[in-house]
Amino acid sequence: MKTKKLIALFGLCALIFSACSGSVKDIEVTSFNIISATPRGINELYATIELGIKNPIMAFTVQNVEGTIKIDGNPCIVLTSDQLLVDGNTEKAYLVPVKGRLSNDFNPWQLLDLLNEKDFSKLTVDATAKVALRSGIGKNIVVKDMPLDKLLKKE
Repeated sequence: MKTKKLIALFGLCALIFSACSGSVKDIEVTSFNIISATPRGINELYATIELGIKNPIMAFTVQNVEGTIKIDGNPCIVLTSDQLLVDGNTEKAYLVPVKGRLSNDFNPWQLLDLLNEKDFSKLTVDATAKVALRSGIGKNIVVKDMPLDKLLKKE
């Protein structure tokens, strides 16, 4: 009896996924812009990011987003974000609130120098997030040492 239910479940999943007009590989980030960044005290930062996403498949959520911005391989800012619900079969820009905290060994004045120079070539990003369907089934995504200037140039 359990075997029949399991086969039926896999068959239903296959039918649902085959009905999608696109593939997970077709999802793309179309733009990335920092809308605002506001320091809070000496060690905290709040920012709003506009993230353009082209999603040709069903809706999904991005959860448990954590990231670290590094200068020359040394952590400087630890970032977190709330859950993001990405609508299905759309191309849309989403406003994403982000909270940041300076690493304990990082000099805050270095950050001001970087923002004034606007030279992000020394910066890299490590990030983790869980991408899940509304049912909760999902996958953890890990990005290591992505150059920040590559991410910011995406339009």
